[in-house]
Amino acid sequence: MRSKLLSTVLVAVLAFASTAFAGDLARDEVNKAEFTRPSAKNSRAVILKAQVLLDRLGFSSGTIDGRRGENFTNALRAFQQQNGLNTGGELDAATWKKLTESPEPALIEYTISAVDTKGPFAGEIPESYEKKAELKRLDYTGPLELIAERFHMDEELLRQLNRGKSFDQAGGVISVANVSVKPVALRSKVAKLEVDKTRKSVRALAADGKLLAFYPASIGSDDKPAPSGKLKIVRVARVSISQGVLQDHIRLIASSACATRRAARDRPAASA
Repeated sequence: MRSKLLSTVLVAVLAFASTAFAGDLARDEVNKAEFTRPSAKNSRAVILKAQVLLDRLGFSSGTIDGRRGENFTNALRAFQQQNGLNTGGELDAATWKKLTESPEPALIEYTISAVDTKGPFAGEIPESYEKKAELKRLDYTGPLELIAERFHMDEELLRQLNRGKSFDQAGGVISVANVSVKPVALRSKVAKLEVDKTRKSVRALAADGKLLAFYPASIGSDDKPAPSGKLKIVRVARVSISQGVLQDHIRLIASSACATRRAARDRPAASA
């Protein structure tokens, strides 16, 4: 009986391990992935490749994770709109052809540097934005998070692409998304930014209204709604900042703005 029970447990463990590793991806598999047809369920490699290509062209689908979701659909629809394609938000032959015009691979090798592993790193980052605001800075929690953020990747995807490899040793060679780690050069000067709270996105537009770039965004909440209306951009600060940290700062700024407005509204009128 004991032997039979152990055998059953072993089979279950092996089945689980097989399922877990079945989702792993290889660099060559992603780089050679090709779109089949709209009616087919495209592989995770195809979705991952499309996410990287969209990101590189200035149409971010958020964190690159190789999975289809709302952000991926919205980024795809924005790219299609800019290029005069069918704007259904679905991957099709015409969209794939436009996306893959560049011969650059979707995934490349990257050598971990001493700067990546040096730190300082935070042992823990608090969940509440009020506590985050009290920190001197929002450090990364380790090299894995730092590298994932730099290449706009989901941490679990980064692990899957580099199964068995260490991220805290300088000199190690890993596979990463071939995204633009420097600011993307847009085709025209940005004249206007549209922050859409309903679609949770930020759109960069040229003076003639042409869409230049698209980014998903977390904009306020029910408890702390972001302000609505037209605002004038008076200063641009060029800093290297991760998407996650940027969203934290946006939430904190929006929260502070709402608190300031509430304080002004509730302040008693001065007596004559």
